[in-house]
Amino acid sequence: MTDPITCPECEGSGETSIGRLRLMCRFCQGRGEVGGDYEPAEGGHQRTDGYKIPEEGEEYDPEVHGPLPAVWERPAVEEMGRCPYCLGAETVINLGDDFYNKPTDRLVVAPCPVCSESQR
Repeated sequence: MTDPITCPECEGSGETSIGRLRLMCRFCQGRGEVGGDYEPAEGGHQRTDGYKIPEEGEEYDPEVHGPLPAVWERPAVEEMGRCPYCLGAETVINLGDDFYNKPTDRLVVAPCPVCSESQR
């Protein structure tokens, strides 16, 4: 165990950004610091909900690692305040006819059905 230091990945902000999208830092899990009781470099560390984070090469086990929430149910997406379906892009992407069990042969970009419903 080491003394807490500022997270080297997010420089203490607890967030990372992809364009306008701000997400919780995956390294410090939004804490802004590492070390002390939370040392990701030692491996085997816990998620904020108490489940273990899978190690590299470790097979995912829902009993140990917890259930995977849908992307739109994750706290970072809920805290964004944007549409959980398109993440504020106002468009959605579909990879072809997979709905009919056909091979995906084209990329379809369409207006977000959730955003377009709320704007009516």
